[in-house]
Amino acid sequence: MFFRWYFNFFILLIVYACNNSTTIHRSVYSQEKESIHIKYAKHFGILKQNHKKIIFITENYKDTVFFEVNHPYSRIAVLGTIPAFQLYLLSAVQNIVAIDDIKYYNCNEIKKLYNSQHIAGVLPNLQWNYELLITSRPELLITYSDLSDNSKLQSILKSNHIQHLLYLDYLEQEPLGRAEWIKVLGHLINKDSLAEKIFSEIEQQYLQLKKCTDTCIYRPKILTETMYGDVWYIAGNQSYIAQLIKDAGGKYAFDFHTYENSQPYSLEYVLKYAQDADIWIHLHQFKSLQEIKNTNTKLAMFKAFQNKQCYNNNKIRNGYAYNDYYESGICMPHRILQDLIDIFHPHYLEQKEMHYYYPLPEK
Repeated sequence: MFFRWYFNFFILLIVYACNNSTTIHRSVYSQEKESIHIKYAKHFGILKQNHKKIIFITENYKDTVFFEVNHPYSRIAVLGTIPAFQLYLLSAVQNIVAIDDIKYYNCNEIKKLYNSQHIAGVLPNLQWNYELLITSRPELLITYSDLSDNSKLQSILKSNHIQHLLYLDYLEQEPLGRAEWIKVLGHLINKDSLAEKIFSEIEQQYLQLKKCTDTCIYRPKILTETMYGDVWYIAGNQSYIAQLIKDAGGKYAFDFHTYENSQPYSLEYVLKYAQDADIWIHLHQFKSLQEIKNTNTKLAMFKAFQNKQCYNNNKIRNGYAYNDYYESGICMPHRILQDLIDIFHPHYLEQKEMHYYYPLPEK
C-alpha cells in the first residue's frame, strides 16, 4: 500500500530519516504544516509551510524524493507530453522553454511556440542535446526518469543550478489519479488554486459519467490491445485501462488477472478467454478490419471482429502519427470515459461525435 498524504510530524520525520537522498533540512518538519488533500493519486503528496511547499514523489515506501518549492518556476524544461499539456491547461504553456521532441506533441500551442523557437527540442532521436538544454535556461527540468544512470546530466544540472523533478503519473492506476498530477504543476508555478479548480471540474464530469453506468445490468465483455510479434500484452485487473472499462460499464475480459501492469501471453491464450468478447478496443497500428485479417487470419476468429465491433483510440494524430489520446486524453479522462460509454452503451449518452475513438472500417 502506498503513501497516504495525511502526514503528521512523526511520520514525516521517520520518512525523512529513512531517505538519504533528500536535501530538505530536518527543521522543515519542526514547524506547523498544511497537508494538501490528494484524493486519487498515490504517488505524490504536497505540504505547505509558510511560503514554502514540499512535494513528495514516491514509487514505493523505499523510494521517495522530496522536492522543496521556494519560488514559482517560470522557465521549465518538460520532457513529457502529459506535464506539458497540463501546463497548457493551466494557461502556462509560455513557461515551457524546452521539450524532448516535437514529433510527440499534438497541442497546437506547444507546436506554435516550438516553431517560433520559444521552445527548444533537447532530446532528438533519444540523444541529449545538452547545449540546447543549457541555452534554454530552465530553472527546472521535469522528466519521467530519475537520471540516476546519467552522471553527465546530473553534473550539468548542478553546475547550472537547474533543479530536477521526477514525474510518475504513469504509475497511477486510477484515471483521476493521473489527472490529479496537475496539482503538482499548479504548486510549482503558483497556480495551485487554478489547478484545484481544473481538477475538480474534471473529477465532477468523470463521476457524473460514471454514475450513468453504476447500475447497468448488461456489461459487454471487452478485449484490449493486439499482437506485438508473437505476444499479446494483457493488462491486469488493477490497471488503468481495466478501471476505465469498469467505470464505463464494461466487463474486462481478463479481470481475473490480479496484477497491475501488462504481461505477455500467446494468441492461443487470448482466444481461449476472450474469443467471445463483444467489443475490441485499442488496436494500435491497425486502420481497418482488413488489415487485421491480413496480419493474422486467426485474429478474425474473435467475435468482436466478426460483428465489426473494433474501435481504435488514435482518431487524433499529429503528422508523425503520435496519438492525442496519450496527451490530452490522459489529462482529461472524462473525455475517454465518455467515448467508452458511447461504445459500450450507445443509447446512454447524446454524444454526437467521439473524442479519441472510432470504429475501424472494413477496408
